[in-house]
Amino acid sequence: MRDVVSKVNRFTKNLDMWNQDHRQVLKREIKKKKEELAIASNVVELHSWKAVGNFQSCLPSNNYWDEVIDSVPTRLSNRGSAFLDFHFSVAEVKKAVFDMSSAKASGIDGMSTLFYQKNWDIMGDCVTSARLQCLSDGDSLEDVNGTPITLIPKIPYANRITDFCHISMCTVIYKVVVKPLANRLCVVLGDVIQRPRVRLYRVD
Repeated sequence: MRDVVSKVNRFTKNLDMWNQDHRQVLKREIKKKKEELAIASNVVELHSWKAVGNFQSCLPSNNYWDEVIDSVPTRLSNRGSAFLDFHFSVAEVKKAVFDMSSAKASGIDGMSTLFYQKNWDIMGDCVTSARLQCLSDGDSLEDVNGTPITLIPKIPYANRITDFCHISMCTVIYKVVVKPLANRLCVVLGDVIQRPRVRLYRVD
């Protein structure tokens, strides 16, 4: 029995010594790996800065782009530019509403064009005021810029994406902002691009 206890004690002592030695070895290895990792990180960062510097040196300066823009001839006249910059009017907003087809599908809010046209006497002032803040004052469109995309099958039993026609169901309030912009652009597009292409810029 004494031999067993002696062996156990000796084994325990040897195990503690091994743990201490092994722990020291592990600490040295971890320290070494950390130093190697720090060196590698510095090398990578240095090469990254060199790559960025080489890329930036390839880019033209700001003066270059200014020269390019200045060299492009201006097609829009001063009168046309002033027309685009002029503040939007109540009449333009109302025209945008009543020029839209009343049979168009409603947007995400469920309000159709017909709803706004039939109740314009009640809500016209509120709609006009809110949309003029976007058109003339630059307010955000985030509250109305939600557009579901609906897929309409072109053929029976459509099962491929090419078998569908997609439509964007913009809200009427969003169109009330976009349509006056499009109407103004149509006036000056003839001076900027070829006449046959003007018809492409149309908001229904």
